[in-house]
Amino acid sequence: MGRSARFESDASGMNTPTLPAARWPGSPAGFTLIELLVVLVIIAVVSIAVTLAIGGNQGRILQNEAGRMQALLQIACERALVTGTDIGLRFTPGSLRFGYLRGEQWLPFGDHSGDELRPRRLPDGLQVQPFIDGVVVDPERDPERPHWACFASGEAIPLRIELAYAGTDEHWRIDVAPDARVESKREGGAGG
Repeated sequence: MGRSARFESDASGMNTPTLPAARWPGSPAGFTLIELLVVLVIIAVVSIAVTLAIGGNQGRILQNEAGRMQALLQIACERALVTGTDIGLRFTPGSLRFGYLRGEQWLPFGDHSGDELRPRRLPDGLQVQPFIDGVVVDPERDPERPHWACFASGEAIPLRIELAYAGTDEHWRIDVAPDARVESKREGGAGG
């Protein structure tokens, strides 16, 4: 059973050979229902894997940011205790700014890459909502003063920070107690 070439004219009028499509003898043209179902299952599995990878990534970023913020607050309180200098934190849109109090003047830490308390930019889309004594912190209030402080005495202004991404029900809460103890807790989302 050999295939024979046919000749067809193209737009220029030249005859070019064409071969018929290779098929099993007696097989119909097109795809079978099984072949279509296999392709749909493969597409569904890949779509689910991509969705889980993207959704899980936001959860990991949120957990990492909560851990990082908890560590920074602990470092600030430890540094205040060790150095005998009050350490403050100012919340600005999209960033955190630590500084120290000298008399009545708040001096922000510089952008030195080796300092743990250097200014920190927050990831895009991360929502940070700080509360002091249950009241929402206004980032525009008193731009010359920190919103929160950890004192050289080992005490801190009670603080709660809620972290979340828009469109997700998972969020993290960081609490600083008056004795400068810092704790973080996952709330909402799966397992929260």
